[in-house]
Amino acid sequence: MQTTASAPAGNPQELPFTGFPAWAIALIGAAMLATGLGLRKVSS
Repeated sequence: MQTTASAPAGNPQELPFTGFPAWAIALIGAAMLATGLGLRKVSS
């Protein structure tokens, strides 16, 4: 009996696409950063 692991075909220099919306996390992070900086400026 022979078992083989199937490796994804593609460029080994490239990460596989998982479908996770990383751009949404980056956008939320940027909004939180801008809000924090704005509140800091208003409070001082």
